[in-house]
Amino acid sequence: MSEAPPIEMIGTMVLNGADDLWKHFSSIDHPLKRYVIVDNSMGKYPAVRGTIEQIKQDKPEHIDEVVILQNNLNVGFSGSVNQIVRQNTDCPYWCIFSVDWHPCPGELAKLAKRFTQPFNQFLCDETMSGYSAMVFKAQLVQRVGLMDENFFPAYFEDNDHRYRMELNGLSWDYFPLAFEHKVSSTLHSDKKFENRNNVTYHNNAMYYLKKWGGLPGNEQYESPFNSEAPASYWSYDPKRSEKQRWI
Repeated sequence: MSEAPPIEMIGTMVLNGADDLWKHFSSIDHPLKRYVIVDNSMGKYPAVRGTIEQIKQDKPEHIDEVVILQNNLNVGFSGSVNQIVRQNTDCPYWCIFSVDWHPCPGELAKLAKRFTQPFNQFLCDETMSGYSAMVFKAQLVQRVGLMDENFFPAYFEDNDHRYRMELNGLSWDYFPLAFEHKVSSTLHSDKKFENRNNVTYHNNAMYYLKKWGGLPGNEQYESPFNSEAPASYWSYDPKRSEKQRWI
């Protein structure tokens, strides 16, 4: 183990990717105080439940605590990120890695050393999938707000968040790590998910258009829905989420 200090917390979320979750957990090779899993499997994927039980049973000594947030319904990517924040306000920062984004051996020690220097928010992935590995502090939430959960179950929530950051004069820093990433593994795990995404992706794009007056890169509004509301504003629509469900 490295002499770098322990990482305070790492969170992830899972729907049906039991193998991805195990690889995610197994990639943690540096002391960690809290490992958080948002379980969105709804009891429909026994392999996920079995993997979670195995993680709790096989927790190594360098991980102090495993926390499971078990949901009755899938809350999607935005909802999972928000849940990790809300349920871990005692942490000095939130380090959130998608379940299919796995740091290579030794990379978490580099990340732990980075935490000894000042920061507010940075991404560990410089690709278009940057939100697959993000670290941020309370300042970002206070100025930009939480993720808009109306982008459900996924896609366009990162564009929305980046634009809100831009409106607040903020941007991500980068601390790239070496990693393995099966991009959109949940989407491509089931043909039914891909078919549903053809509908929900379009609906999320139309919500983005309504919210900002243009698609990513062509936004026309400087406030949500061309109102006088702050950039952080969004009002959760539970009926919309229900219509957008893949399962």
